[in-house]
Amino acid sequence: MKKLFSLLTLALLTMSAWAEKTVTFDLTTGYENGQEVTSVTDADGLVTLTFDKGTNSNAPKYYTTGNAVRVYGGGTLTVSVANSSDPITGMTFTFGSGDGSNAITSDVGTFASPNWAGEASEVIFTVGGTTGHRRFAKIEVTLGGQPTDLVAAPKLTDSQSFETSMSVEITDIAEGATAMYSTDEKATWNTYSEPFTITETTTVYAKAVKGNVESEIVSATYTKVEVQHVSTLSAANGLDDNVHLTFDGNVVVVYKNGSNLWIKDETASGLIFGSSLTNFEQGTVLNSGWSAKKVTYQQIIPEFQNPSNVTASEQEKVTVEPTVVEISAIDASMMNDYIRINDVTIDSISSSDNKNYYANGMVLRNQFGGITLEAGKTYSLIGLATAYQGVPQVYITEVVDAPLPEVVDVNNIAEALALDEGTKFTMYNDVVVTYHNGSRLFIRDTKGNSGMIYGNVGATFNNGQVLSDGWTATYTVYNGLPEFTNPAEVAADGDNTRDAAPYERTSTAITADNVNEYVIMKGLTIVPDEENTKNFYVGDLLLYDQFNVKPNIEDGETYDVVGAVTIHNNNVQVYIISVTKVGGTTPVIEPEAGDYVKVTRTEDLTSGEYLIVYEAGNLAFDGGLEILDAAGNSIEVEIVENQLIKGGEAVDAAIFTYDAEAGTLMSASGYYIGRTASSNGMNTSTETLYTNTLSINENGDADIVAEAGHYLRYNASSGQERFRYFKADSYTNQKAIQLYKKVEGEQPAGLRGDVNNDKVVNISDVTVLIDYLLNPATVINEANANVNLDEAINISDVTVLIDFLLSGTWPNK
Repeated sequence: MKKLFSLLTLALLTMSAWAEKTVTFDLTTGYENGQEVTSVTDADGLVTLTFDKGTNSNAPKYYTTGNAVRVYGGGTLTVSVANSSDPITGMTFTFGSGDGSNAITSDVGTFASPNWAGEASEVIFTVGGTTGHRRFAKIEVTLGGQPTDLVAAPKLTDSQSFETSMSVEITDIAEGATAMYSTDEKATWNTYSEPFTITETTTVYAKAVKGNVESEIVSATYTKVEVQHVSTLSAANGLDDNVHLTFDGNVVVVYKNGSNLWIKDETASGLIFGSSLTNFEQGTVLNSGWSAKKVTYQQIIPEFQNPSNVTASEQEKVTVEPTVVEISAIDASMMNDYIRINDVTIDSISSSDNKNYYANGMVLRNQFGGITLEAGKTYSLIGLATAYQGVPQVYITEVVDAPLPEVVDVNNIAEALALDEGTKFTMYNDVVVTYHNGSRLFIRDTKGNSGMIYGNVGATFNNGQVLSDGWTATYTVYNGLPEFTNPAEVAADGDNTRDAAPYERTSTAITADNVNEYVIMKGLTIVPDEENTKNFYVGDLLLYDQFNVKPNIEDGETYDVVGAVTIHNNNVQVYIISVTKVGGTTPVIEPEAGDYVKVTRTEDLTSGEYLIVYEAGNLAFDGGLEILDAAGNSIEVEIVENQLIKGGEAVDAAIFTYDAEAGTLMSASGYYIGRTASSNGMNTSTETLYTNTLSINENGDADIVAEAGHYLRYNASSGQERFRYFKADSYTNQKAIQLYKKVEGEQPAGLRGDVNNDKVVNISDVTVLIDYLLNPATVINEANANVNLDEAINISDVTVLIDFLLSGTWPNK
């Protein structure tokens, strides 16, 4: 009898231990907003919830927004029981409103949101990622009973955009389960066996099935878009907002934090933003072929969102050094730059969150945590140039204790090139400028050595200008190319000039010894690359159209090429600056009524009819269009000697009429143009009188500036070619423009340089002009002979005339 009683007692105890019961935690109330939550136990002491920040710097907290406890990326939630004989066999989670999308994983059992199944006395849940969070509002914990059988959901290829087609893969299929997918809003389900291809915008649904049990349904959307291919960050940054791009070049990672990946190439800096980015390291070179959508964030930050196919190459990591800048110089042109600011004194600290430090009117933000600064103290800081609501600021990434390396004095370019890589130097040699384009400033010292300053020098320099000594830079080598980077104090030495004609070289003699030289190669037979429109070959030597010259090469002709010798991936090549057909120059001709003559002085910008021209592309803004702000809004024009466009039906239909008194530009189709918004673009109206300020700058280019401060430029970015207003005049792919005014009346205008009045400008005009200076009785056209446009005819007019015959360009006066 006692034995029977003992067996019955054991059975009852066992049934009691395994009797199913539910413990519910309501986390929506009972806390103050912002209160840190660490541990919660139910009233009966059966189950305890333990919250921990894990690898995140933010502890779990309760917030009334969403009425839930937030656990941030990298944080954990541990669910444990007091009695291991009464194990957890199931859980159901309810998440607060506005919940994040971070994945949640469990160390034991199976978690298929919102349910967990298994059998354990303790389960640790981890919120994935390094940013973002999940909001836990309610948790139901089942104790005892039989463990619930769940099937974990599979994973789909991340949502992304594609150009023509893409392959979709289903992974992480639960053991023993079959994956099913649907492409028609779950109307039909297909058994998955291998990746499948889609060619149109599609939402794909997927689930796992094991016996009679199904997992939750997951989905991803793949959007077919028209994609622009670009190969430089300056071109990518210059795209319109919401344009999808594929990047065909290589970039280097300068900083990675959470969903933010800051990058740079030779042309600009950039920011890729996306939660699916892997943990790239500084100096990693990214493979080409990644895709994203260009947007403008915080009003002025170019950003690449929704990235896909962002992968690290196998190239050796590149040494990344921040650009040293003055805090007062940080502006919108530096967005996303990796920078260093020395000797910054902290004026004050924000009282709200202690994340904002203020110095010299600039916000230095402790965006990523781990930075502690004190008011009144001076620091050297490394960070990223960014913005908030259109105002530049800096995200601090590092506080630098070590002083900057000692600056070395050098007396010529050869001494600078002999330094150890990464050495900062000060140049004490008044070098002369040979060519300047964008971030590349080619120079030559008094010993004839050539070099290249790479970076923002704060001004535009012309051939022959002499730079003051005392400028600084860092000697670096990029892909085999010696460069002087991080330049500072680069300035012209007043009006000082010096001869900077190109060195005459043969194409076969150019080697790495000629790198950064400004050269001319004569009588070349050039072969264009059939596949890459930027590549031209002379034998094995590559001539690369880096500056968008777009040379027109004809079979059977020979050409003189002016260029800059460079290196790419350790291969010597030449960047094309100009191409001239041998014997093919057209003599300057007399402009006639109805022709268009280039305007080279601001005072000549009077009311009249004009062509708005991009000379390097032989294109004029087509004012005859009904829709003016459109890709391809130009006509081709023939420019004679860089100063004249002959009139004609097609050209006359493209004019813009300028009213100098009202400041308006009206297209031939009847639309006033301008820009009043803060973004790139163009306003057009037949009624609103948009105004512009017109002038000719020191380079001889036309500055047409709209009411909002935007510059009318020509966008040479591939697929985006158009005349349009842009927020700055310094973008690499948004090119300067020129103005050509229509000649009115019956009498032809005077021909500058036609001294002997024979209707052409050539060497005979130089001879006659010299004769006149030796013997004033010589008959000349005095108006045409005053080529430097001063008050007298003298020897300087001879010099200017000879320079014109050699270069085809008049001085900008």
